[in-house]
Amino acid sequence: MAEADQAATSLATESTGTAAKPAPDNQAPSQTTGMVLDLASMEEKDRARLAKFKTGNDLAKSYLHLESKLGAAVTLPGKDATAEERDAFYTRLGRPETKDGYELDTLFLADGVTKDAETEGKIRDIAFDLGLNKDNAKRLHKTFIDLANRGAAMVGEMKEKARETLRKEWSGDYDKNIAMVGSVLRKFGDAQTVQYMNSGPGNDPIMLKLLARIGKTMSPDTFEQGSIPSETKEDDGTNLFPNSPSMTGANRRVSVR
Repeated sequence: MAEADQAATSLATESTGTAAKPAPDNQAPSQTTGMVLDLASMEEKDRARLAKFKTGNDLAKSYLHLESKLGAAVTLPGKDATAEERDAFYTRLGRPETKDGYELDTLFLADGVTKDAETEGKIRDIAFDLGLNKDNAKRLHKTFIDLANRGAAMVGEMKEKARETLRKEWSGDYDKNIAMVGSVLRKFGDAQTVQYMNSGPGNDPIMLKLLARIGKTMSPDTFEQGSIPSETKEDDGTNLFPNSPSMTGANRRVSVR
């Protein structure tokens, strides 16, 4: 019997259930007329892999399934891939055509955290450069906001601890000393300094006490209530009021109880 007749007989057997002569031991049935597998020419390991196929239809279905899988497969770009090849790869993964295609969720912002269009723009830039799809870009955005909220909470805790510490140490002078700190920052600081202080150092008791001491040296001297010695020297005003040198001699006024 010719090889074509053998293949045709095998197909007829599958469809009708009638008996047919088996194919030779070195051949496997085929779904395509005229095609016969020469198992004898294959290596033992390959013949073992094909042993699971009982019919030509089984083999054909497996091949067609594999072919469809390969058609949907995504191939990683190599190190020498062009920009166009990388863009095509990211597009297959679901990256939008432009960074403006990312839709970021509106998330809860803790006190001290503000919505910043520039920051969201940078997140879109990063997501696009990394080839992230829309869902992953949302996760990146949420992670950033969560970190910002945690940072704001930590700064709030530092501020509260500093307030408690300084209230105990300064007692009734707390408000006055805090006002002095503000005066120093307004006089010598700029927007960058204020931003730096708000990021943490401005809640450090050591830093606040230093700024308060600086503020005291800047403040004008105030009149004192109390007694004065019977004899005064011309430079007593300078010694007692170092921040107000004009208060010397006759210019010095002291109210006596």
